[in-house]
Amino acid sequence: MNLIETDVLYALLNSSDAQHKAALRLFEQVKEGKLRASISSLSLLELELLIRSGDILIKGKKASEEESKEWFEDLCIALKLYNTSLEPIECEDITLSAELRFKYNLSFFDSHYAAQALRRGFSLISADKAYDKVKGMSKIVPDSI
Repeated sequence: MNLIETDVLYALLNSSDAQHKAALRLFEQVKEGKLRASISSLSLLELELLIRSGDILIKGKKASEEESKEWFEDLCIALKLYNTSLEPIECEDITLSAELRFKYNLSFFDSHYAAQALRRGFSLISADKAYDKVKGMSKIVPDSI
């Protein structure tokens, strides 16, 4: 089983992202049952925070509440279309994420995704090099799928 990181999920929805084509291929494989993968429920929160802060622009500008709502409606449709499930966060994930942040100097969200993947024995699908330093982490780069 695999955990798809937020960078890949965002690439799926952003046609100008450098990883867009790789994300499309990956999600098609999930849809066809050739690749088992889920998305962390925290990815939805991370995306919402990025949209609300203006770090992710909608229609070239900081999104209004209505635009943000529509964007997430599109995301929900895409997740259903590609038969992609959400992986819930558990208390033990949070305690391990704190350890990983300290040990590997990971960002808040990266530490949570790493913790979820490690605790479940999943490979993490991401282009983010931050995970390369995490001992025991199995990572798959989207371009390799």
